[in-house]
Amino acid sequence: GDFDGTQIASITTNGTTVGTYTFNITSAVQGWKAASYPNYGVILKNDIGFNGISWVSREGATPAQRPVLEITYTSASTALSRSITASSDDAEEAAAGSGLGAGAMYLISTDLELVRDDEPTTSGLQKVGMRFNNITIPKGATITGAYLRFTSLAADAPMSNSEATSLTIRGQAIDNAATFTTTTNNISSRILTTASTSWVPNSWVTGTLYNSPSVVSIVQEIVNRAGWASGSSMAFVITGTGHRAAAAW
Repeated sequence: GDFDGTQIASITTNGTTVGTYTFNITSAVQGWKAASYPNYGVILKNDIGFNGISWVSREGATPAQRPVLEITYTSASTALSRSITASSDDAEEAAAGSGLGAGAMYLISTDLELVRDDEPTTSGLQKVGMRFNNITIPKGATITGAYLRFTSLAADAPMSNSEATSLTIRGQAIDNAATFTTTTNNISSRILTTASTSWVPNSWVTGTLYNSPSVVSIVQEIVNRAGWASGSSMAFVITGTGHRAAAAW
């Protein structure tokens, strides 16, 4: 008939043991997907003389005991790009001893000082936060590539875009990151990922696009969270020493 007679999986049982049995039908599912043969389902066939096994059917009183098809798969790679979409989705937090006061938040700057800001009024070695919305990555998806992209701006004196700079990038360890506020320490009060990325950037030329090193491990840690859901927001925090000037929202 319409069925392929090739055996794809088998089990051995005495026919009397009550329990759950699993058949590995990976080859059949792959064949259905590849259209190697039509998907007409599978047949359970008894190859020896006794009466075989009684299986719980769709009409069984206990739903958990009914037949289940469980498929684990990896979908094709999908790329997405998200930009900051609101003034409160990028922010700078002043360092201790700065002219603005420790933990003071600034949400309306036209540039992001990564990370030293000595322009009056000074912010010192500040913390920079960025939030990206509608990250449509399923929970637990395997991340194969990720980075942050910046557009360089001319540095404000007395800083420069060529001084020795060492940065650390982390993500916010939360299922759905909130936008930044003017509340003191609104960046440093956030719990960060264990994963991090170190970045020692070369000199920057004004108006040029620069990518950070890979932040795959950071994104992977976030999407692996039990409460992560596709479409949530993701935030990153940059700390360190030195200076590079990047465009803000």
